[in-house]
Amino acid sequence: MSLLAGVQVLAQTGLVATLSHGTSIQEFYGVDALVEAVAAAADGDVVTLSSGTFTATNIDKAITLRGAGMMNNGEGGITPTYLSGNFTICVPSESEMGVVIEGVRSTADIKLTTAMAKAVTFLKSCIGEISLYKAGNNSLNISQCIVNNITLDYNTNQQAMIDNSYVNYISTNGSININRGVLYVTMSNCILNKYQSHLNTYNHELLENFSMNNSIICSVEKSNDEAVVPVESHSFFHCICLDEGNTTFFSNTDESAGNTYVAEDIFKNPVNVASLSETFQLTDDAATTYRGDDGKQVGVYGGASPFNPTPTNPQISKFTVSCTKDGGQLRVKIDVE
Repeated sequence: MSLLAGVQVLAQTGLVATLSHGTSIQEFYGVDALVEAVAAAADGDVVTLSSGTFTATNIDKAITLRGAGMMNNGEGGITPTYLSGNFTICVPSESEMGVVIEGVRSTADIKLTTAMAKAVTFLKSCIGEISLYKAGNNSLNISQCIVNNITLDYNTNQQAMIDNSYVNYISTNGSININRGVLYVTMSNCILNKYQSHLNTYNHELLENFSMNNSIICSVEKSNDEAVVPVESHSFFHCICLDEGNTTFFSNTDESAGNTYVAEDIFKNPVNVASLSETFQLTDDAATTYRGDDGKQVGVYGGASPFNPTPTNPQISKFTVSCTKDGGQLRVKIDVE
């Protein structure tokens, strides 16, 4: 009776994680299902989460983590997968596989704390902060995501490739030293809410290698009431600057072409990244008028991978637990859409 009652409680919560290892599949239930699945996983395994809120856990294996999505799916009735709490990605450097996280929503800080041989990739997820904290040489890929802040560590070599995503701002930490690293950030078909300088106390730009193409800059950081200007090594191609009254932003860079200053709002609705149905859509006129070098609209709906919050893989939409009539054996049914 106690076992059945416990399973019935889990069924009511609707929280399930499946762990795929080769041809075998394990199931874990409840708020700690992710913790248990990652503990049992090995490099190359896939952990799939249902909708609901799961306790986050450090990821120390090169796994793929798939949630039900970062937004509400009105057609399928699927609600987001939430990860509760900060966690680190700390896969040993000798691992020959990367980490992929797709279809989750988290307001917490996710830290990359080890130098990995392969990249960490975020897909179709909404994340509070991604920090490369003393992570050594590392690569970060972000596609079709919403990210509040990306923090890069200046003391190591790090590269961030971002496409078809909304990023509130990018920050840097670290200090000038003999062994300082090199930071590379490339943004394609993105929306950057705030461009800011990364000058340290020695007036040295920490983010020297920064490029944007076919993207939108909503605002520019101000210092002493004056808008900051990009350093010469930054490059912009076919971008839009929406900062009111700022018509000189692109002029300081050595490599810039096809950029435009726009005074009016070009979004259909005010951008609200906290919404579970935010689309970042341009007005019809703006989508037709402002085009990138590929002939498609600038922003997250252009390029090769237009913004689409629905995960690319099947999601767990429902699971039920019942007792058979003969023998009292528990039967678990998992529906996938």
